Amino acid sequence: MPKISIIIPVYNASKTIERCVKSIRAQSFNDFEAIFIDDGSTDNSFAICDKFVKEDHRLIVERKPNGGVSSARNAGLSKAVGDWIAFADSDDTLDVDYLKDLYEASLSLRGIDLVLSGYKCIYPNKSVREYIFTGGAMSPKEVLTRKRFYRYGFPFGKLYKREILNKYEIKFDTSISMAEDMLFMFETLYRSKNVFISEVCKYNYYFYPDSLSKKYWDYDSELKLFCYTKKWMKKIGGEYTEDMYSFIRIYLMRAIYSMYRPKYGMSRDKRLGILKEIYSKNVDLINKTASNSIFLYMLKKQYIAFADTMFVVLFLLRYGMLKFLWNFRIKYKIKKQKSEKITI
Repeated sequence: MPKISIIIPVYNASKTIERCVKSIRAQSFNDFEAIFIDDGSTDNSFAICDKFVKEDHRLIVERKPNGGVSSARNAGLSKAVGDWIAFADSDDTLDVDYLKDLYEASLSLRGIDLVLSGYKCIYPNKSVREYIFTGGAMSPKEVLTRKRFYRYGFPFGKLYKREILNKYEIKFDTSISMAEDMLFMFETLYRSKNVFISEVCKYNYYFYPDSLSKKYWDYDSELKLFCYTKKWMKKIGGEYTEDMYSFIRIYLMRAIYSMYRPKYGMSRDKRLGILKEIYSKNVDLINKTASNSIFLYMLKKQYIAFADTMFVVLFLLRYGMLKFLWNFRIKYKIKKQKSEKITI
């Protein structure tokens, strides 16, 4: 059996998949299998993968009806036989020693269950921002309380011990389409005994301006994401740090945002009821972070009706009249992005 199974979801990736496959085949670490899951592509992505599979016995390609990236990753997990699981995206690439360095990190201490590492973000203007992780061996709790690695919950740049995933039946939640990879990492982190933070920074994540279009889902889905994030961070860390409170607040605000989107048509009475419930169930979180948000300050003071009216106005400004200027500003900053190294 191979030491590493690397899983790559593929959906209409004909423009980038060849670049990805070539970087995987060029790995200096040879004891791996690469599992490409074509998630119902309508272009020739499957044909491109199949061509490489016929040339390299380490490569596998499977086709399935479209079900989303989480279902594709789960399909890959069901076929993987390696001791370790790695993930990659079809529009990214790996440096030649990526798998080798991660595997060596997994051997640095007996009983390592999870390896975390940084990545390189490559922008359209060819600038590169390197996120370098440091820390070495630590417990899951230390990962949360001493570091901010949970803010980088993406599936790549990591090695997951397959034994842990199988034992606890850890899968990607297909009912959530945002940050489901972070929840996958949280659950694995909770089930792990020892974690190793590697300074390896050899995964190349290609950033595209289109990825700026953040998706927000219905309130129930966003609330589920918030509740899961809060639950896992509490179970792993025991107590919330100030930074953890700030991080969880992001997902609380996402849930609140979703109530004001016209496509969901939520009535004012229902919104007011939900805001009261949010306050009653999250008093600690709201009190800890109120100084950072006028809206949460209104909730803290229980000015529920005023907070609702204020948020309607702010939402129209932020996502209505000012949306174009906001997006232009962000895209301009990306265009002017300079290469730099960030040590975490």
